[in-house]
Amino acid sequence: MLRRVLRSADTLGGIGASFARERSVAVREGASPGARLRVDPAVHRRTTRCRCDDQGVVTTADVRKIALGLPGAFEKPSHGGQPSWRTKARMFTWIREDPEALVVWVDSEEEKHALIAAEPKKFSTTPHYDGHPMVLVDLNVVDRQEAEELIVESWRLRAPKGLLKEWDAAHP
Repeated sequence: MLRRVLRSADTLGGIGASFARERSVAVREGASPGARLRVDPAVHRRTTRCRCDDQGVVTTADVRKIALGLPGAFEKPSHGGQPSWRTKARMFTWIREDPEALVVWVDSEEEKHALIAAEPKKFSTTPHYDGHPMVLVDLNVVDRQEAEELIVESWRLRAPKGLLKEWDAAHP
């Protein structure tokens, strides 16, 4: 399985390093930290399902279409009646009100902070999410393709292993 990784612009990656997001770099699950691969479009297509043609502002309907296109996904109102999408009892994404944003899980706190540092207009957090690998995504700034990528990655982190096997078998 491939997953997106973030690479520091500062080769030392020390405190205060400027992080840059590289979508074309990935690492195989379980590989050594230095084992990076170039990802071709065919590999990227395996990790996504619903393609949205119009690249305008991402709407709740777009998020719904992407999320419900994933195996085992269903919609359930969250806090305050906001829409959320889950597999079994595990939420993998939702839309919050204040600030209005898509909430997704990321691989780690480090990835969360790297995303925010690299693109602060697109990614943010609030004190409520401190200590959790979740990031807020401004739907007015992100395009549909990136929203889809983030939702699918969040689903992969939260879905049961059986659903992941089903997904991987259907997307060789």
